[in-house]
Amino acid sequence: MTCPSCRDQNARIWTRGQDRLRNKPLVNSGYYRCLSCGLIFLHPQTTSHTYEEHYDDHYISHTEAPIKSPSFSPRAQWLMQIRRRIWQEVFCLPAGLPAAGIFSRWIHNLLRYTKLFRATPLKYPGEGKELLDVGSGAGTFLLIQRHLGWHVHGLEPAPQMVQQSRVLGLDVQQGFSIEEHWSEPTFDAVVLNQVFEHLDNLHTLLVHVRQALKKDGILYMNMPNVWSLAAQIFRSYWFNLDAPRHNLLFSPRVLRTLLEQEGYEVLDLSTVSSTKGWSGSIEYWVRDAWHIPLSTGAIRNNWPVNRLLLPLVRLCDLVGLGDNLHVIAKKTNAMKYTSCLICQNPTSETLLINKQDPFGKNVGTTETRYVICTECGFVYQNPTLVAHEIEALYSHDYYDKEDQAVSDGYKRKKKNTPTIRLTGLRSTCLYILLAQASWTSAVTREPFFPGSKPRVGSVTGWRRQKT
Repeated sequence: MTCPSCRDQNARIWTRGQDRLRNKPLVNSGYYRCLSCGLIFLHPQTTSHTYEEHYDDHYISHTEAPIKSPSFSPRAQWLMQIRRRIWQEVFCLPAGLPAAGIFSRWIHNLLRYTKLFRATPLKYPGEGKELLDVGSGAGTFLLIQRHLGWHVHGLEPAPQMVQQSRVLGLDVQQGFSIEEHWSEPTFDAVVLNQVFEHLDNLHTLLVHVRQALKKDGILYMNMPNVWSLAAQIFRSYWFNLDAPRHNLLFSPRVLRTLLEQEGYEVLDLSTVSSTKGWSGSIEYWVRDAWHIPLSTGAIRNNWPVNRLLLPLVRLCDLVGLGDNLHVIAKKTNAMKYTSCLICQNPTSETLLINKQDPFGKNVGTTETRYVICTECGFVYQNPTLVAHEIEALYSHDYYDKEDQAVSDGYKRKKKNTPTIRLTGLRSTCLYILLAQASWTSAVTREPFFPGSKPRVGSVTGWRRQKT
C-alpha cells in the first residue's frame, strides 16, 4: 500500500480495523503506519463512492440539533471580548482593540491555556469577516458564528444536512469542492472541524483552502490525536479511531510538517480532550474484548465514570497526550517542498495539479503537482517520483497492455519492443523541463545535472546570480 502523504510504500500494520460504532467487522481492512513520514492511514480507504454506506442519518454530525436563535448572557459576551483580545495579542490578529498592558497580557496568556478558549478559539465578534466551515453538518457552528457578526458559508457532502441548513437561512453548498465556488482569496478564516481525518486526498484540500484564504488568513482545524495516551493503550478499541470513517490519523509532528509543506505557519498546536474519549474506549474494550453485553452509552454516558476520568484527561492535555488536536495556522507566502533542482531554493508556488495520470496508470496518489521556484522560476514536479513509481511508469510490460489512450482515443497494439509514448500534460511539462535545462546549459556552458549549482555570475532561469 502507498502512503497518501509521501507516497512511500514502506508501511507497517498499526491495528486492524473494525466498525465498533455499528459493531461490524471490516474484512481485509487495517490501519498502517508509514515508516517514512509517520502518517497512519486506513487501507483500503473510504472514498466518496462509499460515503453513503458508512455515513447514515445516525452519524453524530447528522443528528446534532441546530440552534435556531442563539443568545448569549452578559457573562458570555464578556468572555468573548476577552477571547477577541487574546486573538489580537497572542495570535497577532488585528481586532481593532487598543493594546493592553503587561498585566492584562499576562492574564490573556494564562487564559489561552484553558479548555474554554482552546476548544472554541473563533468564538468572538467577527465584525463582517468571512468564514468558511468545511463539513458544516447541521449548521450549529455557522449559526453561532453568524450571530457573532461573521459572514458565514459552508460545505457539506450530506444532502439532507445541506437542505436543513438552507432552511435556516445559511449559505451551504453540497460537496467538498472549494475551488468550484470560491476560486479567489475570499475568507478570513476556514474551519475544518473533525473533517481532515475523513478525507482521501489531503494535499488537494490544503491547496484549495490556501487559495481561498486572504493574506494572513487563518485555518483552524481539530482532529483525533493518534499520539494520545488513550490511542496507544486501546489501539483498535480507541473510541476516536472510528473505523472506517477515519481514513487518516495524525500525530502533532506529522500534522505540523504537513502544514508547513503546504504553505502554512502553525501558530498554536495543542490537545483539548473530553472524558468520553476514555470512557468510550473502556466501553468498547469491555463489550468487545470481554464480551460483556452493554447498551450503547452505558459507560460512555455514565456521569460518575466521566468525573473520575477528568483528572487523567486534564493531565494528558497538559503534556500534549490528549485525544483531540486543535491547530491554528496562518497562510504564508510560499510552500516548502523539496529544494529546486537548479538553485536549491526550498520554497515554491503551486503551478497546477493534475488529478489523473494521462497514461491512465494508477501510480501512487491520484494527483501530480507541478510547482514553480520563487527564486529562479524553474518548473518541476514536486514531490518528484520515487523509484518504485518510475519503474511502474516506464516498465517494459506497461505498453504491451491494450489500454485506452488518452490523447487520441485509440488502443495501443502489442509491440515486440517496448516503446515510450508521452502524451498530454506529462509530455508538455517534460518538454518544458528539457527546454529549460538545455537553455541553462547553453548559457552557463556547463552540463546540466539535477541538483548542481551554477557558477557565480551565470544566468539561470529568470535571475542573474550575484557575487
